[in-house]
Amino acid sequence: MFIDTHAHLFFENFKEDVDDVIQRAKDNSIDFIVVPATDIKTAKEAIELAEKYGTDLCHCRYSSSRYKRLE
Repeated sequence: MFIDTHAHLFFENFKEDVDDVIQRAKDNSIDFIVVPATDIKTAKEAIELAEKYGTDLCHCRYSSSRYKRLE
């Protein structure tokens, strides 16, 4: 099992090819990708990625102790 423990796939430089990036990860036996949010906006984007690609691949990590409650 391989896990990418820190991938900010919501960054602007991934906007055009995130589908390809995730497919390459799958093709190379990456089982999980942890997408750490940096704020509420990126937490929502990370959740959208997990919803689109499946939580078996993308996992959102969000530290709510530093920010307001995510709604």
